[in-house]
Amino acid sequence: MRSTVRRAGGTQQVKPEELSIGEIVLVKPGTRLPVDGEVVGSHPAVDQSSIDDRVIVPLGVLLVRWMIPAEILVECRKRASPGVTISTAWMWTGAIIIGMLWFACLAMLLVWGMRRFGG
Repeated sequence: MRSTVRRAGGTQQVKPEELSIGEIVLVKPGTRLPVDGEVVGSHPAVDQSSIDDRVIVPLGVLLVRWMIPAEILVECRKRASPGVTISTAWMWTGAIIIGMLWFACLAMLLVWGMRRFGG
């Protein structure tokens, strides 16, 4: 991926690793951001879905991890073996359970909000 950067009164195509701090990178609508930075355009609209996924998914994993009793975690760690693999069916089952937990949390939050703020 190349970045369009303002340099020497014009623009240049450079690799992201060739950028310096403080340089202005031009990003066209629909393109991906090549590096982390601050949006300084007049109408900045950035799709942050991939950024949000990096935050929301780990928080969901932490929430589920927090809900599992410590005794069960200790037992699972004792039983775990490096050579054990999990079938795809079990992975999908776990994903569905996590999704249902998220849905239940969202539903409880909505009910609480409606009762609290009158909806």
